[in-house]
Amino acid sequence: MAGVLKKYQEDIDEIGLIGDRRVEGLLNSSVYTTSAASKTVANLSGLELYQEIAEFINEQWTGVNNIMAYMGNVCLVPIDFMNKAMTELLPADTAGNSVRVKTVWSCLTDNFPTVKFMASEKCTRTRKALLMSTSDEALQLRIPVPLEA
Repeated sequence: MAGVLKKYQEDIDEIGLIGDRRVEGLLNSSVYTTSAASKTVANLSGLELYQEIAEFINEQWTGVNNIMAYMGNVCLVPIDFMNKAMTELLPADTAGNSVRVKTVWSCLTDNFPTVKFMASEKCTRTRKALLMSTSDEALQLRIPVPLEA
């Protein structure tokens, strides 16, 4: 039974994020506003990598007037973005003559503590990132279930 549930959940994720022939998913919807990254992940410096996601989050939060229920708290990114963000270093602070450095991923999680960052193969496939709210007051994905007689 666990295998059937796992397959069902994978199908729901696929339809919700990518869609199918009948419906758009969150990553390819034409219903809401999107913005394009300035460069490909491979061509972004560590600072540019950080700025792309920080601006992405700030734009969404501003777009919902900083209403907590609608502010994105889950950020899905392509896998190559996550891999690069976990290895690219940024100066975190300076203390005297020493400079501490952190990865871009660490800086993002430190500076946006209410956001859970994750990578998704579906984001990699579509070359898009997604910021969404898990609040009960925000959009909810409903899958109709046929009624049993």
